[in-house]
Amino acid sequence: MTAALAGCGGNGSGTGITDSAFQGNYSGTWSNTTSGANGAATIAVSQQGNFTGTFHDNVSNTDETVDAVINNLGAVQGTIILPGPTALALTGTLSFTSSTVLSGTLTEASGGTTVGTVPVSLTKQ
Repeated sequence: MTAALAGCGGNGSGTGITDSAFQGNYSGTWSNTTSGANGAATIAVSQQGNFTGTFHDNVSNTDETVDAVINNLGAVQGTIILPGPTALALTGTLSFTSSTVLSGTLTEASGGTTVGTVPVSLTKQ
């Protein structure tokens, strides 16, 4: 499983954000401390806080789609779509650990049960 940022997803309507503190394009890494999966991440954050992109799973050699929202406090909420397709809820908090590195831990859940803990580190391009 990959780490994903979960959220409402969609086109950003209803996020309440007009100028996201995290707006930009990011690439980096993730690892699932529960399953041992890991890989590369490519994420775009829109002006409205939509957090979308792909997590590549090096273990299964598959791509997972992230469709989430990040608010200006760094709270992430959304889904990650795994091959199958299987959708998992993703929540967590990310913050800048430097001027260009966004890091934190996301939690994947299915039916309210945690199925993955995913540290993420993304560098703004």
